[in-house]
Amino acid sequence: MLFLGGLSLAFSILMCIHAVRSGQQMYWLFIILAFQPIGGIIYLFVILASVFVCTLAIQGAATRMMFSMSRDRHLPGGAIWGQVNSTFKTPANAAIATGVLAALPILFLSPLGGFYMSIAATGLIYLSYFLCNIGVLAARRKGWPSRGWCTSPNTRSRSPSPARAAWRSAS
Repeated sequence: MLFLGGLSLAFSILMCIHAVRSGQQMYWLFIILAFQPIGGIIYLFVILASVFVCTLAIQGAATRMMFSMSRDRHLPGGAIWGQVNSTFKTPANAAIATGVLAALPILFLSPLGGFYMSIAATGLIYLSYFLCNIGVLAARRKGWPSRGWCTSPNTRSRSPSPARAAWRSAS
């Protein structure tokens, strides 16, 4: 029994170190230490849930990107990936392809290879944001946006918004 108590304390201390280093709110320290080992387990499940939700968001975004690029014929095999399922009205082929592509590094490179691939992908995402910002900065130095850049030449084709109608009637 003493072994389990020491193991529980060691687990709680590790969870506290993670909570402090990751910048979590201080109430997590109270939950972890006051309700050990349950507090550490709760903290662990909260972290797992956040990782799961983030992974689902990335999967959905990749599916939408693959579907839209395939629909516009910018990806090889666009006729397959750009279809919508007639039953569910979703891009099922693109979702399956995205899941298979996400699983390939883990299957062929081992879980550690998948870990390195995710680090590289995260770094490349930040690089793409950085390069996009450099392009916007260069365009702004050349005078973009010019006056009236967001107005449509045919303003009658747009349907008026309720907020615009209320603003016009109030003034």
